[in-house]
Amino acid sequence: MRISISGKGIHRREVAGVEKLRGLPKSWYAFTNLELIQPGSMPHQIDVVIVLDDRILIVDLKDWHGRITSDGEHWLQNDRVVDTSPVKKILDNARTMAALLSGYLSKEAARNDRRFNRWELPLIEGCVVLTGRCDTSKLPDSEKSRVFPIEEFCRFIQDSGERNRRLAKPNWIDKADPMLWDFSKADPRYASEEARIEASRTSSSACPRTPSTIRSNGTRHRVFTPVRQQHQTLTLRKKLVHIVAGTR
Repeated sequence: MRISISGKGIHRREVAGVEKLRGLPKSWYAFTNLELIQPGSMPHQIDVVIVLDDRILIVDLKDWHGRITSDGEHWLQNDRVVDTSPVKKILDNARTMAALLSGYLSKEAARNDRRFNRWELPLIEGCVVLTGRCDTSKLPDSEKSRVFPIEEFCRFIQDSGERNRRLAKPNWIDKADPMLWDFSKADPRYASEEARIEASRTSSSACPRTPSTIRSNGTRHRVFTPVRQQHQTLTLRKKLVHIVAGTR
């Protein structure tokens, strides 16, 4: 899977997890180290956004070890309160992103003298992926269903039937205008992209790009996301992906 690393790079504790995610299907792509900024609220960090053929998945990577429990609001690691439940946070982020993308598509539709159909919004959901050795058996079922060891996640997420069973089933998939495309055919410059990614796994340079402004690591700066050479031909569905990358 192609991964565009934003900002100053990924946190050292997330490197192993991101490396394993690279083994997902080559037609999928992802963005890391983003912040979701809403007026009047604190920025929400997003570790990884993965664009699949049938959904957009927001992933929170946790390099935790030991026993994980929950008191309903917080997660405890070995009986010590560590953080607000990451399941609650990631699902809140997914709902917020869905609302932002729906608003974006509505405006784009109006600009093109057409009506936005809510079915044009892809399924957007979130989950927590654990890269350390953890015991999650004591988590409540409502949270446990969204928490996966990374090896298990990488196995089931590649099977459409299994991911529909373990996550959610999309109501509709636009097969005529998919969110994925063949990078190798889009631009000859992509032929050497794998080498560039290998050489810059903790930098923000990845491939032919277009800028968007977001916050990352506390600093406002320009972040770049992949585009096709034929940018002017991008439809609403593909523009949607660019908004995901910029979380705006």
